[in-house]
Order: sequence, then C-alpha cells, then structure tokens
Amino acid sequence: MKSYLITPEVSPSYLKSFPSILKAFRPDYAMYRSRDRAFSREFAALCRAHNILCFLNSQGVGDGELDSLLPYFDGIHLKGTALSLIADFSAHCMVGFSAHSPKEVREALCNGASYATLSPIFATPHKGTPIGIESLRALDSHARARTFGLGGIDTPSKLAQLVQIENLYGFASIRYFLGEV
Repeated sequence: MKSYLITPEVSPSYLKSFPSILKAFRPDYAMYRSRDRAFSREFAALCRAHNILCFLNSQGVGDGELDSLLPYFDGIHLKGTALSLIADFSAHCMVGFSAHSPKEVREALCNGASYATLSPIFATPHKGTPIGIESLRALDSHARARTFGLGGIDTPSKLAQLVQIENLYGFASIRYFLGEV
C-alpha cells in the first residue's frame, strides 16, 4: 500500500524536521499543501532527493506563482471544484484530485487524473461527516487501484482497516506523519 504525506502549514521548523520525517515514514508521495509557498522549492528538492513523487496543491490555481512553481514538482493536486481543469494539467504533468464521493473519484479518473484521494474516511477536524471505509469498497477494483483513502487516518489501527481493502492504492494523511520521528 502506497503512502501519501500531506503537509500541514509549512513553517521553518517543519521544514527543518522534514528530512527526519521522510526517513522515518518513507512516504511514496508528498503534497505541499501550505498556503505559504516560500518553502515549496526546498520541499520539492527534498522529496526528489528521497525519490518521493511530489505534488503542489492547487490553492490559487491559475496565479503566476503557482505556474512558476509547478515545474519543480511531479504534478498538481486539484481540489474538488477544479474537475474541469484535469485535462488542461494532465497534458503537462501528473494530476491528483480531491474527491468526496465514489462518483467524483470515477469522474476524475475518467477525465485524466492520475489518482484521486477520497475523503473524509474517518472523522477529522473541520471536514464534516466521515463517509467511511465502505465508500472505498464501493469503488470498482480499477478505481480503487488509483485511489488514496484520506481523512482521519492518524493511528496504525485506522491504517490497518484500510490495508484490508482489496486493491486500494494507498492512504494519505497529515496527522499520521506528524507522529514521533
């Protein structure tokens, strides 16, 4: 099962601890999700040095700063409201998509997304009612093979529940990767 580290708001102290986090958890993917893009190039360089696919969150999609930073990343991760932009970006880089239902996962993948995150699986602060692990099981095997479960995955016991889902590509989290390093 693949793992996908999503950053909290990035600060100098987080970036300083980031190499230790990468060594301790060895994620396969990482997303720069911070509104403060001051550390994004260094983040991307650290990911590449550790052979981790790195993505830039689409906050501010279409602004010049995002466009100038994207070449440092393997791809972009689009929010659920940006479904129509998948084709535009997929011609140039890998595209991830934030889905909140199995239907949105299928639409994103059919429109050219490389992968989708489906959330929130478990309860997580400020994200509404969890949709549960059954939403991941509701996907056909092909869609599950390109989907990360996301939301509230902050303990090994929650991760263990996802591991039991046949053909699930992986899990994504912020808080899981903030544990002891």
